[in-house]
Amino acid sequence: KQGKKNEAEAQLKWLVEHNPTALKPKLNLVQFLIQTQGPQAGRAALEGMVKQNPEDYELGFKLADLYEMQGDTAASEAQLRKIIETAGDKPEALKAKVKVATKLLSKNKKADAQNLVAEVLATDSNNVDALLMKASFAMDETQFESAILDLRTVIREQPNSAQALFLIAKAYEMTGSSGLSEESYTKAMEVSKYSPAYGVPYAQTLIRKNENEQAEKLLETILKGSPNNIQATKLLVHVKLAKGDIEGAKAIANQIKNASNSNLSELIEAAIFMRQDNYAASIAALQKAHEKMPNDMQAVLAMVKTHIVKKNFAAAESFLTSLVNKNPNNYEMKLLLAQTYGASGNAVKMHETFDSIIAAEPKNPIAYQQSATAYLRAGKVDMAKAVIEKGLVQIPNSFDLSMILAEIHQANKAYTEALATYETLLKTQPNSLVVINNYVSIVADYVKDEAKMQQAYTMAAKLKESSVPQFADTLGWISYRVGKYDEAVLEIKRALEKLPNYAVFHYHLGKVYLAMNNKVQAKESLETALKLSNNQAFAYSAEINELLKTM
Repeated sequence: KQGKKNEAEAQLKWLVEHNPTALKPKLNLVQFLIQTQGPQAGRAALEGMVKQNPEDYELGFKLADLYEMQGDTAASEAQLRKIIETAGDKPEALKAKVKVATKLLSKNKKADAQNLVAEVLATDSNNVDALLMKASFAMDETQFESAILDLRTVIREQPNSAQALFLIAKAYEMTGSSGLSEESYTKAMEVSKYSPAYGVPYAQTLIRKNENEQAEKLLETILKGSPNNIQATKLLVHVKLAKGDIEGAKAIANQIKNASNSNLSELIEAAIFMRQDNYAASIAALQKAHEKMPNDMQAVLAMVKTHIVKKNFAAAESFLTSLVNKNPNNYEMKLLLAQTYGASGNAVKMHETFDSIIAAEPKNPIAYQQSATAYLRAGKVDMAKAVIEKGLVQIPNSFDLSMILAEIHQANKAYTEALATYETLLKTQPNSLVVINNYVSIVADYVKDEAKMQQAYTMAAKLKESSVPQFADTLGWISYRVGKYDEAVLEIKRALEKLPNYAVFHYHLGKVYLAMNNKVQAKESLETALKLSNNQAFAYSAEINELLKTM
């Protein structure tokens, strides 16, 4: 306090010397050096301490955290890997592996992350952090039952884990267990003390289900504890506007009107004006929001959407062009400009813009995806294929681009090429249920080789873990193709429970009943498929009519 930094530093070093096993004095010294001499001085001091005490893993983790805080993610991962090497089978090695897995996941190295998590669980099958990650992987792959089993283990070990309770609530919801889902969501809210981290996603779930009253109460509770949370405030405004509570939305806008670090008040006012069909006032409010925070993409997006709703494409294009000229490296703005050209029907300018984005950032897959999707919507399959193939030259391991390529092969009826693409994807993503489903579906529809069908049937067993109706139908259809009719009926009926008006499911069920010589139920299913097919893309009407003639 008296400005005697050298003497203060000497005292802190004395404390470290005379408490060699204590962590706090070391961290106090590092923090002091960062404040007085800069980040590199604190970093060098902590590195020296870790070098002197390589088996002080707690200190080693603090060094990894410091690297992360300073933006050096590579050094952070390297430090964690040193702990893994040094600690062997100790709990600290397992902790480090989970942390590295998290970093790998953030770099889209999902397979490597899964391998590390599997290593941890092979040593400690009840490792909570690893089980949480494994459950998240399973949910990404729509393997909800598998996720639930792991999350139950976590909750037994840590009954107050808000993260586990929240994840299991989502898993229960996806499997149709609404009572268990609601109970787990409620517990997650209580345990987390209505933390926005869990409360906001739950509110979004309630809004999707049109349960606006419950969402409103939840968001108001969240904002009592976290009054400055922007996400919760935005959602609460959304709910109030959906209910027609204009005064409630205005009251929120007035509460935050003078916030210097937010343009939310202006965005709310713009939304209210649009509800009142006051286009000019809405644009004026959005202009204020943009001027207040010129780098906020939400204000930009709202401005563009408002112009497009009123079909004022020239204004949207002019606004975005001026922004892109000022921010030539802003990827999102350039994508939005391309999309705006597409909305106005100017396909030439849209694809010219996509091409310029790709030329500037050839390693980013998004422009390739959007350009190819636009070509597919226009029926230009060959152009879409050319764009994706160009992208795969630059990003050969892109999962998203490869998925689009496989779908393009299917659209071209190039089923051998589609299967080859899915096989390549399965080498890196062996548990991807979407890839498995698409692969098995093609085999079930177009392949006659018995060995290939048996292989696909074995692969399709993983689809049993999913509640997605299309996956259940695929499993049922491949079961039919290999002669397992009872199983086929069971799985296709499981699909029909979720989508009872889906013509293809009824067609598949009719074919299975026909194979079982159950002509009464076969006729019923096929007639239902034919009736439903009038409003759906359906390629089997002629076949069904011929089959019905034989009954």
